[in-house]
Amino acid sequence: MSQTATCPRCQSPLAADAPEGLCPACLMAGGLASASPSGSAMTTPWTDEKRAAAIAELATYFPQLEIIELLGQGGMGAVYKARQKHLDRFVALKVIPPSAANEPAFAERFAREARALARLSHPNIVMVHDFGQVEGIYYLLMEFVDGSNLRQSMGNGNLQPQEALAIVPLVCDALQYAHDQGVVHRDVKPENVLLDKAGRVKIADFGLAKLLHHSPRDFTLTHSRQVMGTPQYMAPEQIEHPADVDHRADIYSLGVMFYEMLTGELPLGRFAPPSQKVQIDIRIDEIVMRTLEKEPARRYQQVSEVRTELDSVSSSSPNRAAKLPSKSLASANANRQGLLTRLFAWTAGGLRATGSAASRFFVPTPPPGKPLSNQSVERIRRESFGPGTALVVVGSLGFLHFLLIIPAAINFETAPVVLKDNAFHLLLTTIALTLCQIPVSILMILGGLNIRRTDNLGLVVIAVVMALLPLGPTWLISLPVAIWAISILIRPDVRKAFREQRMM
Repeated sequence: MSQTATCPRCQSPLAADAPEGLCPACLMAGGLASASPSGSAMTTPWTDEKRAAAIAELATYFPQLEIIELLGQGGMGAVYKARQKHLDRFVALKVIPPSAANEPAFAERFAREARALARLSHPNIVMVHDFGQVEGIYYLLMEFVDGSNLRQSMGNGNLQPQEALAIVPLVCDALQYAHDQGVVHRDVKPENVLLDKAGRVKIADFGLAKLLHHSPRDFTLTHSRQVMGTPQYMAPEQIEHPADVDHRADIYSLGVMFYEMLTGELPLGRFAPPSQKVQIDIRIDEIVMRTLEKEPARRYQQVSEVRTELDSVSSSSPNRAAKLPSKSLASANANRQGLLTRLFAWTAGGLRATGSAASRFFVPTPPPGKPLSNQSVERIRRESFGPGTALVVVGSLGFLHFLLIIPAAINFETAPVVLKDNAFHLLLTTIALTLCQIPVSILMILGGLNIRRTDNLGLVVIAVVMALLPLGPTWLISLPVAIWAISILIRPDVRKAFREQRMM
C-alpha cells in the first residue's frame, strides 16, 4: 500500500510533480534556497533555469503580479520582487512561512495585525499595500524599496559616524510614529533598515515578530541568503519575559544598532563607550548608553527623547563634525596627541576645580547633558580602582621611606656609611626629604583615594603631576603609575563622572 507524499517542511499533501519535493506554499516561503528536509545543505545547487521554472509555477497563484526574483528569505518569510501589472509598479511580495500559518487562530491574528500594519503611513516606514491568503498561502504586498539594507552598507565599510547620526533620527521618527499607533516592531536590526538609491531610510517588518510568535531560540544565524535576526539586538526582557515586552524593547534594540553603526562592534559584555572607539561628541555616549540600560525603567521612555537628544548635540556641535574621520583615522589621531599636551589640559582642569580663572580659559566646561547612568559610574570606578590603589601604595612607600631615613639623618652616628662620607649631601637630602617627601606622599595617598571615588578632580590631577616629577626616591615607581592614572583621567566620561560627583 503506497503512502501519500507529504511536504517535508509543513506535512501538507504533496503533488507527485511538486518541484524539489516541496509544496507551493513552502516554495513561496523561501524553500528555493533553504536547507534540505534533513537539515543539511542542499547538495544540488539551483540553476538559473530551475529557479526561473519554479518562480513561473508559483506565479500562477498571483495572476495579477509578475514575480521577478527572490530578494531574500529568513524567519519572517520570503520576499519577492514583483510588478503589479495593472498599475505598472514594482512591489515587494512577502510570503509568511507555512509553519506559522498552521497555528490555530492564525488567520484571525494575521488579519488583525496586517490591518494595523497597513494603517502605518509614514515616510520612513515600508508601506503595506495589501494582504490576504491564496490557497493557504498568506502574504503581504508591500512597497518596493530599490536599494540595500543597513547591514550591507555596514558590511561594505562605507558607513561613517556622521551618516549614522543622520540615519538614527529618522529611525526614531518611524518608531515613535508606530508606537503612537500601538505597534511595536520587536525586531529592530540593520537588516530591517532599508536605504534606497535616493538616500531615503525605510524600516521594514513592523510587528512581524509578534505576528509569527518568534521566540528567542528562533533568532539564530542561518544560510547566507536569509536575513534572520540575532539575539544580541533583543532587549533583556524580550528574552526573559517575552509576554511583557513593550515599546521600550525597540529603544534597546535601537541602541544596539546605533552602537554597532558607530563602532562596527556589538555592545557585548563590558563594552567601552563609542567615543573611545571613534571620534564623536562625548554626549553621544550618554545617549547610546542610556538606550542600552538593562532595566526598561532606566532607558528613555519614548524613542522621541532619543531624537531630541541627538538634535541637541547636532545643533551645538561645531561645523567640523560634518568631517568626522573614520574609526581607524580617529584612532591614529588620538595616538598622535602628545602626552604633555594631555597632561597640561588636565592640570588646567585641576586648577579649575580650585576656582582658578585661568583654567576656565584653557579648559572650558562642556555643555551639560544627561547624567551618567549608575552602570556607567560603577564601570568608571572599577576601571579607576587599579591606578588609584597604585597611587596609595606609592605614597605609602614614600612616607615609609621618610620615616626610615630621617632618624638616620638626625642621629649621625647611626647613619649609613655612604652618607657619613658627605655631610653636605646629608644636609641636602634631609632638607629635600623634609620639604618634599611628606607632602608628596600625602598628596599621592589622597589622590589615589579620590580617583577611586571619582571625587575632587583637582586634588587627583595635582597628585598625578607630583607623581610624574622626580621629587623622591620612589619616582621610578610613581612615574608609570602616574602615566596609568593619566590614561584614565583623559577620558571624557571619567571627567564627567568627577564633575557630577562634585555637584552632588
